[in-house]
Amino acid sequence: MTSLFKLGFSDRERESYFMLLDHMPTYTPQPFVGFYHALDLSYVFDLDPSDILKRYYRLDAARGYTEEEMEMRRVYQSIVVDFMTTGNPGLGLNRNMTSAWRPFDPDNEYFLSLTHRPSVQQFPLEDRRAFWTKTFPEVVEAFRVQDLLKDEL
Repeated sequence: MTSLFKLGFSDRERESYFMLLDHMPTYTPQPFVGFYHALDLSYVFDLDPSDILKRYYRLDAARGYTEEEMEMRRVYQSIVVDFMTTGNPGLGLNRNMTSAWRPFDPDNEYFLSLTHRPSVQQFPLEDRRAFWTKTFPEVVEAFRVQDLLKDEL
């Protein structure tokens, strides 16, 4: 993700905001826990998430939201409205958080972790990125060395 911004996919003349849906919904059935693609639409358009899960994923899910999910829906709707009306998705949020949601930049990588209590953090998915940029190449190199040794024998 950082490499995409460094390659120029981020328009330096415009601000980009990064948000990560860190919420684990209570309505997704076991063992399929998590936030599925397009479930954010249920928060924006007041749709029942169980309908989306049933129609697109063929999963039976509990209907409705918990109180925390209702709060997250309110926060997410506020983010969308602020973005559509002002271009700044954090306008309303910044009044209620200890640190402001800043535009994303490849050096600091500030992002909004969206839950029912949103917070600004740095370096999204750092552990996963470390696996693909550090651990995985080391494993591949170890196998490459083993193959070279086999050829020498």
